[in-house]
Amino acid sequence: MRRLMPWVVMAWLTWATWPSPSRACSCRRVPFESAFLRADLVAEVEILDVAAEADLDFAPQPLTVRVHRVFTAPRGIREGMTLTVLFDGYGCTVIRVPSSRIGQRSIMLFTLRDRVPVTAYCTPSLSPDEALPAVLEEARRRWLASR
Repeated sequence: MRRLMPWVVMAWLTWATWPSPSRACSCRRVPFESAFLRADLVAEVEILDVAAEADLDFAPQPLTVRVHRVFTAPRGIREGMTLTVLFDGYGCTVIRVPSSRIGQRSIMLFTLRDRVPVTAYCTPSLSPDEALPAVLEEARRRWLASR
């Protein structure tokens, strides 16, 4: 019995400290303004194409998007251009952008990873039909003034 006791204690500690699936699969609520300040590219984009799920395994999913309205962007990003961006939906499970989203528009926040725009499942996004937060209106004014 004495030999078994350390194993029982280790098993109990492992079980007690293991994250619950609901906590592991949920997104931390980050205020939009905080996420905006960390983003390298913020734009209203239309999804033109999504990579097929079968081709991806655990890699980020390539999306082809058209940039309709820029709020903040690195040099070289212009309205009307088509970009390939990556959607990183890997967390507790792999989440993909379904092909039913083709044609939809949203205001998305991206970080640059090796000069490629990347967005993640937990990154906030907005509908272009919603009222814009003040931080986006101000960013849009600054971006237009810099052109």
